[in-house]
Amino acid sequence: MKQERDYEYDAPIKPFAFRSIDLSPASQGFLCEPDRYRHLETSKFKKVIPRGSGISYVAASYGDDVVSLSMKHFKRILDFSVEKRTVTVEAGIMIGELQDFLLPHRLMLPVLPGHPQISVGGCIACNVHGKNTFKNKNFCDWVEEVTLLRPSGAMTSLKRKSQGFSLTCGGFGLTGLIISATIKLQKLPLRTMEKRIFSVESLVDTQKKMIKISKRWDYLISWNDLSTSRSSGCGYILAGRFAKKDSKVAMNSRYLALDPSRKKLRFKLIREFSIPLINKLYAFNLKLRGNQDCHFWNYVFPQARIGHYFDMYGQKGFFEHQVLIPHGAWEEYSHRFRLLQKKFSVPILIGSLKLFSGKRKFLNFSGNGVSFTMNLLNNKKTLDFLNKVDELDCKTKSIANVAKDSRLRSSIVQKQYSEYNKFKKNIRSWSTDNIYESSLSRRLAI
Repeated sequence: MKQERDYEYDAPIKPFAFRSIDLSPASQGFLCEPDRYRHLETSKFKKVIPRGSGISYVAASYGDDVVSLSMKHFKRILDFSVEKRTVTVEAGIMIGELQDFLLPHRLMLPVLPGHPQISVGGCIACNVHGKNTFKNKNFCDWVEEVTLLRPSGAMTSLKRKSQGFSLTCGGFGLTGLIISATIKLQKLPLRTMEKRIFSVESLVDTQKKMIKISKRWDYLISWNDLSTSRSSGCGYILAGRFAKKDSKVAMNSRYLALDPSRKKLRFKLIREFSIPLINKLYAFNLKLRGNQDCHFWNYVFPQARIGHYFDMYGQKGFFEHQVLIPHGAWEEYSHRFRLLQKKFSVPILIGSLKLFSGKRKFLNFSGNGVSFTMNLLNNKKTLDFLNKVDELDCKTKSIANVAKDSRLRSSIVQKQYSEYNKFKKNIRSWSTDNIYESSLSRRLAI
């Protein structure tokens, strides 16, 4: 790679083959892992993008011939106030590490995505959500201030109403390098989570029951059996809330670290014929353990112990499609979706719903409605099916999650997100040197 010689930099830079968590095709770029602030200047690079934990679904932190600037060594807690319930941290700290620190103080991050390895910088750049979005909205709704490093080397403090804050939150690292952030915390009522499962008959029934019980539960997510086109969509709502008193539940914060760029054998265990069986086994496990109380840490990070799941799709990986549908359009959407699934005979390993509340902004996956997530095999039949699902998303005024689906086309995103052009214009005027770039930004033509 000849371009390696073009970079004169204090921290080592090496050619690197990057892959996303869904194992989409690799990009040949450069990896830089500085451990000093003086090594973070980005003006010497032709193309650069910040990198957190490197577990993006959509190649948001790398690209061909792009320097991926890792923040993994910048993970200190800079300031903490129990009284004000705020914490200021460097962007490279992982949310699992931060939540570990907060537990003895009976505090918690109000929004937690499903895996503890995600960095705070990544949470901000993708404005992630958890299982309590219907109450606490998205991660950036709790961010009070962001410190950003501009290409010139200048540090910029961005508060909620300052220029660039809304661009950085959900901006996929395109405004600059997030150095640190101040986050508002919530009191952790108890460490014990009460879990209950509620059976549902279909996708429509799931939404109705989730809305009905949402005032009584702190966290809600569903599992729906869509393993064949003949499946009814029956399943369970997995509800969680803080128990009335603590019990002796064990905390197990061990997890298998994710590293999609690592070269290794990945045996394809998830196949079309095995998906119905896997769903039956999962349903049996829910019946067996779905009503057992557990520790808060283990409840909010359900993906922590299933790191092997992503490898079970084999070397080609999988597709994840997540779409936010307005409540009023859900019945029509789910009906048309099932017709499409029947037409293409596509098996879905994971089908799941969440309730959302919030405001739409730029390319953020936020707003009011019901979120529908699906994991599918990576093959031509699935691609043809998802292309039709994209059209359904547009017809029902729904938005697909840009941070989850690595095959979303720019034309589809423009149709779904009314502020796409405004976001693109503001990003380009904010960063006039235009050095921040990734495979994601190129695919979306930002």
